[in-house]
Amino acid sequence: MGRFETKVTRGVEKLIALDAETVDGGFMQVLVTGGGGFLGRAIVRQLTYRGEKVRVLGRSSYPFLDKLGVEVIQGDVRDPAVVNNACRDVELVFHTAAVAGIWGPWDRYHSINTVGTRNVIDACIAQGVQRLIYTSSPSVVFTGADQENVNETEPYPRRYLCHYPHSKALAEQEVLDSHDRTRLLTCALRPHLIWGPGDQHLIPRMLERARLEKLKRVGEGENKVDMIYVDNAAAAHLQAADALTPTSPVGGQAYFVSEGQPVNLWLWINEILMLAGLPRVRRSVSYSSAYTVGRILETMYEWFGWQDHEPIMTRFLACQLAHHHYYDVSKARRDFGMRPIVSFEEGMDRLGRFLSGETAIAEQTLPCNRSPEEVERQRQRQLNWRENYGKTKPKTSAASSYDTDDDDHDDPETDDNLYADPDDGQQDDHEPTTPVRDRLADGIEYADDDDENADKRHSPRGRR
Repeated sequence: MGRFETKVTRGVEKLIALDAETVDGGFMQVLVTGGGGFLGRAIVRQLTYRGEKVRVLGRSSYPFLDKLGVEVIQGDVRDPAVVNNACRDVELVFHTAAVAGIWGPWDRYHSINTVGTRNVIDACIAQGVQRLIYTSSPSVVFTGADQENVNETEPYPRRYLCHYPHSKALAEQEVLDSHDRTRLLTCALRPHLIWGPGDQHLIPRMLERARLEKLKRVGEGENKVDMIYVDNAAAAHLQAADALTPTSPVGGQAYFVSEGQPVNLWLWINEILMLAGLPRVRRSVSYSSAYTVGRILETMYEWFGWQDHEPIMTRFLACQLAHHHYYDVSKARRDFGMRPIVSFEEGMDRLGRFLSGETAIAEQTLPCNRSPEEVERQRQRQLNWRENYGKTKPKTSAASSYDTDDDDHDDPETDDNLYADPDDGQQDDHEPTTPVRDRLADGIEYADDDDENADKRHSPRGRR
């Protein structure tokens, strides 16, 4: 993709190619494996937005990719011939294809995540691909214990609690070992807890359990986690690719990728439940109980051979839900200038609009079709969102935030006020406000009339 300069177009930063080598007279051709997935399609959108020729390797057909003019090759990363064909005439590969999960047979994870990645590496070398960006996971170094401000010096554990991180760790090591300045430049990114509109796994499953009243907090509810909005995760991949040159420090390195500002996991979950019109998590189970249940269920499922049915709890899941896991991302910021393109508040606003059915996924990505006036209005809406949605409200007014049967939710004036322009003279200027991310990081939650401990939620919880 050659050299780039940053220009501001329609209110957003855009990377403009200056002297990229061409394929058939156009921009460099880029391959995205798993381009129909959650992260993959975000990468594809950003690549097409800046004018790249994009090819996707996926297992299905994707109408939304056809609309973008993307070439799609249907196939499986486990098939070396298919991968080799997909890498023809390609300069850069983003390898995001993987099978994720906390349960299932080892062969499935190993064949797709590890052997599939090996096939991609071999095809890149055979076809003369210059750069390979591999999407790894922070779980490759997860031991089951708290991880607070961990950096890339953290070693791989001797044992893993499930097959997914083990298979990804093996693949990551092969990618980094394949780095060769004269042949193939590689690096690995470890995005943590990717979220946003269009997620088909994390948020939908959480909401479904909440609707069935089966969602329980695991542990004390004070654990902090890193996360990254899907468009920011995609942008980090492009930023790493732009910086990956024979003389840069990026080659052969792994990087934690997140917003770099951990939040309280369970308060964030409650925030999403509120956006979906669901009550917050009220019931809880201790970490030790959840871990024990997970161990028992794993043993039972293995005994009966239930590999295709996921237990409701596993040891890995109990650890993830109860422990701190956030990371030092200073290396990514230093080496390739990792920076977000969507704020946390805007991401939550987009997610809320998507969950309410107000907008589709395609309307919530890069604002490439908005006028400067629309961009400015969106900025003003975000400022107002911080004031109205991101404040810590007194107990007497909190019920309407959670009670979906309250008539005030159907009042057009209430909705208009939520997104009113800040200069309309209707702003409430006497209640204290806290930006959403800061509030979640400090452990401040909305009070609830039905919660006998509501008063405790107004104060920041102690940081560990």
